[in-house]
Amino acid sequence: MLKQLKVEGDQPNTGQMMKWYLLWSVFFVLLLKTHHCFSDTPLPDEARLESLEILTKTQPAEAYRQTQVLYQKTQPDNWQQRHRLVNIMAYQLLILSDLDKADSVLLEWLEVVPENMSHMRTRAMELLGVIAYRRGNMNTARDYLEQALELAETHDDKERIITVNINTAIFLQGLSLFEQSHELLLRADEIAQQEGVSDHLLAVLRNNIAESLIRLERYDEATEYLQDSLDMPEFQADDIAYARRLLVDTLMSKNAFAKAKTYAEQALERYQQRGDLFYQAELHVYLARIARLSKGLNLAEKHINRALDLAEEAQAHQIKTDAYLELSEIKSALYEPAPALAALKQHTTLFKSLHQEQAQMQLIMLREQLDYISHQREISTLEEELKITALNNEYSRRQSLLIIIFLSVISAFLILFFWQQQKKRRQAEDFTGKLHHSYRQLQSAQKQLVESEKMASLGKLVAGVAHELNTPLGIMTTAASVLNESIEQMQTANNSKTLTQKGFARLCGQLQTSDQLIRNNLLRCSKIVQNIKQLAIEPDDRELQSFTLNEAIAATRAELRDELKGITFDCVNTDLRIVCNGHYMQMLLQELCLNSVIHGFNNGSGKLRIVAKVTSNNWQLLYSDNGKGLNENDLGHIFEPFFTTKRGDGQTGLGLNFVYNLVVQAFSGSIEVVKTDTPGLSLKMTFPLAMLSSSSDP
Repeated sequence: MLKQLKVEGDQPNTGQMMKWYLLWSVFFVLLLKTHHCFSDTPLPDEARLESLEILTKTQPAEAYRQTQVLYQKTQPDNWQQRHRLVNIMAYQLLILSDLDKADSVLLEWLEVVPENMSHMRTRAMELLGVIAYRRGNMNTARDYLEQALELAETHDDKERIITVNINTAIFLQGLSLFEQSHELLLRADEIAQQEGVSDHLLAVLRNNIAESLIRLERYDEATEYLQDSLDMPEFQADDIAYARRLLVDTLMSKNAFAKAKTYAEQALERYQQRGDLFYQAELHVYLARIARLSKGLNLAEKHINRALDLAEEAQAHQIKTDAYLELSEIKSALYEPAPALAALKQHTTLFKSLHQEQAQMQLIMLREQLDYISHQREISTLEEELKITALNNEYSRRQSLLIIIFLSVISAFLILFFWQQQKKRRQAEDFTGKLHHSYRQLQSAQKQLVESEKMASLGKLVAGVAHELNTPLGIMTTAASVLNESIEQMQTANNSKTLTQKGFARLCGQLQTSDQLIRNNLLRCSKIVQNIKQLAIEPDDRELQSFTLNEAIAATRAELRDELKGITFDCVNTDLRIVCNGHYMQMLLQELCLNSVIHGFNNGSGKLRIVAKVTSNNWQLLYSDNGKGLNENDLGHIFEPFFTTKRGDGQTGLGLNFVYNLVVQAFSGSIEVVKTDTPGLSLKMTFPLAMLSSSSDP
């Protein structure tokens, strides 16, 4: 309209121009007022919020106080500013390790935020997942992180998608799923590069990628990556402190303890300024380990005690677990066995409680992956079947049509036929490629499942060793205490001239009893350690002997003459001559017989049956007794170390595990339980034909 005024005449009408100018000014003012009236919230004080975020990195306690004041002054309907302030406060409390208060702030926010503002729930869900992970609540952490990611993707919030992926990667590292964690971080980095996010978020991503490289034991890559990061302008003081903390890991892997100590002390100083208890505790554990390996045991003990205090205050259960293990190493190096054992017991308790849930979570996630792969394969198979059915139907229709007009379109039919064959071949090739890809994914998932089961078995082994050694060590500790008290009583009575002959005899009796207890339990510990050492069996061809099974059975009966009183033997086809390590074969038979006597017959009478059998591929040894047998549940665990049904009677549960190791490791065979309708236990051992002497070959 203004353009029309300028072109209507040679000289524009000034009055008319002013009129239109005033009209447009009034319209613009009214528009601004209307926008102000209909806007649901006033604009937040952006500068004040940014200053609080900056202050959080250096003085989180003071920043929290100021944030609380500003939050109380914020109008209830100013949802945008309240949203920012709640997230800032929760992050400040997370730095200060006040997890309970952070939890409370976030849960209260989720209760009041309106349903139509679901995008304001994303960050709260993410931080609740981080808090749950800090506490070791893996199922809760997973649920919150999944909900946060779903909300971020629904609202296409790229920055929040990146941060949730970072925290999910940290969660996966806690489950020892390092490959998946690294892949997730690389995907987050791709999104960050495409979206052009803040320098701070890029720095956080770089540090987390470096940490994932460390977890994958790619230390050289991680070191180079971190050294480059330290020189980048976008790395602020907190990012540098985190990078230095990670460099401590890489340098310790190379035994560069002096340099690692420097980086650890620099990072610790920064986290002390921030009041971040979590990372202070972790760095004190690093410094304790460095001091121990550098022979500074007193300094190491100071660091580890400080780490335990900080980890307790920060509710950092994983750091506390690592700290107790390090304390056990330090006490052992100081030749203080009792505190070392106590620290190891604390570590074992925490490790079991923390990693049992992690192992379960690993198995759940791996099963989900396997189910997903299986589901995808079923879908692919159905799609291929539908395609083939459609192609067959099309082919039939075309064939019917071609019968009618065969002479006129024979050439077109041939061309179409060959084209169809080529298409089917390409589809078959595509399907084969997808099948190979699914198979590789399945193998990877199975490998991860095996690794998780190995970790669970290791936990059971550690717990078993600790349990078996705790009892004799506790008895020795008590006996030593009684011994010391008896000596002090004797010295006191002697010094005061009140020592009578009767009192001296009583004290001597106590000394002898305590001494005998200590000796007996030392022998028990020695036997336990010897049994554990026997678990590592390797084939030994240096002591090969040729003998019959009857000779080995006779030697076993002679060796266990007292234990096998009242036991009858039924031997079938045991005149086979075998060539192997005779000591190992006799140990195998002895352990089988003792297991039947102790557990099957309760040291009473019974019958043992040993049957040898030769097949075209191997030879078998069938062993059975007519004892009381085992229930269905216990049968699945009899070869596990430290599993026993008579722990209260002093049994360690290593007998059948030793039998298993002998059969599998020493003789390259296999062993399995045979289910029968008769009472007792039946085992089938399979050995290679190479063990048979040539005179016994079938």
